[in-house]
Amino acid sequence: MSADNLKRDEVEGTFAAVDRLRSVGWAAPLLARCATILDKLRVGFEDKEAYRQNPITPAEASFLFEIRFADALADSGLVAQYEHEAGMGDTTVDFRIDLAPPWMVELVSLHESDAFKKAFATGVEHDEDGREYVTFGYTLSTNASDPKQSEEGEVLKAQDRIAAKAFDRRNGPIKFPEPAGSIHMIMVDARGVFGDGRGDTIDWRQIACGAQGLDPEHVRYWTNPKTSERTPIAGLFDPNCPLAAAATLQARIHVIGFVCEHTFARGEIKDFAFYCYNTALLGGAKAADEIMDRWPIRREK
Repeated sequence: MSADNLKRDEVEGTFAAVDRLRSVGWAAPLLARCATILDKLRVGFEDKEAYRQNPITPAEASFLFEIRFADALADSGLVAQYEHEAGMGDTTVDFRIDLAPPWMVELVSLHESDAFKKAFATGVEHDEDGREYVTFGYTLSTNASDPKQSEEGEVLKAQDRIAAKAFDRRNGPIKFPEPAGSIHMIMVDARGVFGDGRGDTIDWRQIACGAQGLDPEHVRYWTNPKTSERTPIAGLFDPNCPLAAAATLQARIHVIGFVCEHTFARGEIKDFAFYCYNTALLGGAKAADEIMDRWPIRREK
């Protein structure tokens, strides 16, 4: 079993979003790009065996999140440009949103890592009447013999995937230019971290901002392979973050948002999105709050 399998609720929720987006002019390029993927899913409703022979890939599944995010934008009355060319070579940002100031938003879906799939365990137990039932569990742990198969390894992998949306190891900065009057955000479909939506706001805070302000028992550590020193995992917005991409994120990304959908229903992204701010780039906590107050994809205060 893999927790990365598409859920029926996700497929149904995505098709409901598609139906609503058909009347939204700016969403037409997104729906056209996803037409083949949606056709595969329709086949799956009618013929499961045919779908098993030709399933959508994890990369294709990421477009389902784009559809639902576009629906959240449209539901809030926003107008956006899909695949916006921001002047960074041949790379584009998923959405440029007409706000004052405008927002540029890139989406990333964190699918289950191979390490997590290896750590997914099944077993057989018995109930009080002696009947067998199958159990499912997760064996990610701080003390895993394979560092990649640990909770800390999952955090570091998530950071690497998020950072790759603004920085390419071979080509340098991508997608987002240096800020010039717009707000830049990376929005994360975080269900794959720890598998099937088991992460929480504490995990998101450390991924983006680091351990500062977290209760000590919730802080995740890593061991520097060069020095063998064990220290808290630094957040992407932390000046001490050792990732090669960190300097670019800190100079160009204002906000990292996280969401773990469970029902895939209309309004869920808005109600459950959690945002981490790059206060240094935004000009302080007060300025960050003022800017976020104008962002409608968030729960009402």
